[in-house]
Amino acid sequence: MKYNCEEHIQLLNYQQELKKQNKSLRTQDPIKYSKLRKYSARISEYLHWSQKNEYLQLIKDFLNSKIDGKEFDKKFSKMVTVIEKKSSLLFKNYEELKRIEPSPRSFGFGTWISEIYLCCNEFYEDYDLNEGEDPALKTEEQLRDAVKSLFPEIQKYF
Repeated sequence: MKYNCEEHIQLLNYQQELKKQNKSLRTQDPIKYSKLRKYSARISEYLHWSQKNEYLQLIKDFLNSKIDGKEFDKKFSKMVTVIEKKSSLLFKNYEELKRIEPSPRSFGFGTWISEIYLCCNEFYEDYDLNEGEDPALKTEEQLRDAVKSLFPEIQKYF
């Protein structure tokens, strides 16, 4: 789907109007809701992609053991949070939103950032596999392996 800023803003306005009436765009018009989510995701994805060099350096530092899992988790999660907050603010400031032209090259980048972010959410620095705790949780070594397996997908965006 090609990004259309004018339509995105119209959908954001429509969603706000429905909220004022205590209605939901999701229930009132699922097709428009889906389109709004796709446009919003494209912007968010583009914002993540625009920081790809910072993500790349952080991932490389972690994979090369220049930083540990705790520091990687903290820095990576902070980057994701900052970009998501910026994205949310853009959906309230249409003049800023109009200045953004998402690159087609950014399409899909957010998926891989989300995958790594999920891995960070499963990481516990003090987790001990021998204690028989939740097998979904990751040790630092497992986090590093997971990031390493996703790294080739990230590299495709350079």
